[in-house]
Amino acid sequence: MALPTVETKKEESVVTDVQATKEDTVEPQLAPEPVTAETKLETSEGAVIQESGEVESIDVEVPVAPDTQARLPVTPEQKALSVVKGTGVNPLQTLSDMGIEDIKLDFTSFPKITLEKGNFSSSEYQNFGTEFEFIYMSKHPTYLFSSVPPDRDTESELVYSDDGQHDTSTGKHKKDLEAEWKDKGWGFRETKYDIVIGMCTTGPHADEFVQLQISPTSQGALGGYLYGLAVRGEDPRQTVARISAGPLMGQGQRAYTPWVIKKKK
Repeated sequence: MALPTVETKKEESVVTDVQATKEDTVEPQLAPEPVTAETKLETSEGAVIQESGEVESIDVEVPVAPDTQARLPVTPEQKALSVVKGTGVNPLQTLSDMGIEDIKLDFTSFPKITLEKGNFSSSEYQNFGTEFEFIYMSKHPTYLFSSVPPDRDTESELVYSDDGQHDTSTGKHKKDLEAEWKDKGWGFRETKYDIVIGMCTTGPHADEFVQLQISPTSQGALGGYLYGLAVRGEDPRQTVARISAGPLMGQGQRAYTPWVIKKKK
């Protein structure tokens, strides 16, 4: 092979020097154009980014999975919950918007369920069982004024009061009632109950709003139920409770059956 001539080596040296010069040379960087408030950049997702870099709007369609639950049968609990929970609807405000105002709600508004001698009863169904399921909505106190005749053959007179001072039906003050009964030789007794409004999901009042008349001896059980749900972060208005009759407590005239209120398992 022929050796390179002197002239060829010279050319290669020149090329090498030029390449080295290019590699050692740093080109000046141009400053970016100032971004004004009017400048916007569109991304491939359709987002418009302003000078601050915040996303102004995004128009991206997200596919929604088909609702497979819609084809399943609806249980009584689900039906009741759909009425009670999550809507934020105020029934009185809704009626007011329709022009229907001055709605009166008292002890006659919903069927009242009581517990006596181990069985639940209402004005429509006597002794209908020892348990049912229920969804709590609200509670308020009510007062029962009762006369105490001197003998057991005379039936007591019963008067309900929402404020603890007046007969809810007639407006008569409790002092007047007490005086009337005293004139008859009767005593006067006042008992405070918790009236719990909600919806039954089982039993003869299923799918109906009712009010439970919780006696003083069982108000602690109601408070414990509500407290336990709150500790676990659960809303009683979205929870089905199992209401049952507890074992007989006490003896003689002081014997009573307590309410048992627990979360349905």
